[in-house]
Amino acid sequence: MGLGKGNGKGGRRAQAGRPKGARGKTVLEREALARARAEAKTMPLDWLLERLADKNLPAEYRDKLAAMAAPYCSPRLTSVAVTKRPAQMSDEEVAEMIGLTREDMLRLGIGRGEWPRQVH
Repeated sequence: MGLGKGNGKGGRRAQAGRPKGARGKTVLEREALARARAEAKTMPLDWLLERLADKNLPAEYRDKLAAMAAPYCSPRLTSVAVTKRPAQMSDEEVAEMIGLTREDMLRLGIGRGEWPRQVH
């Protein structure tokens, strides 16, 4: 028994395999998952924003919804120290700022052994 051309083993056959243009299994699964997510709107923020836009709900309730959605829609403000420029400070304020800077740098390990050095 030889493995010649006409014995039906291997090679290209007419109408074998997936038709041209047909989508694969993973593509179909991915599309179905995307459709399910779009229809379900399971994300809590989407649900909150949808309820927030409903004008039939009481204003107090929508205010509470806005407070719950706010952390996910905009960043929280941080506190920033406002200091004077050195030219606007008194001698005591300048000395205090230098002392605080030295403490911070030593705590961070910046320039240990070389800073602070004596100027005079």
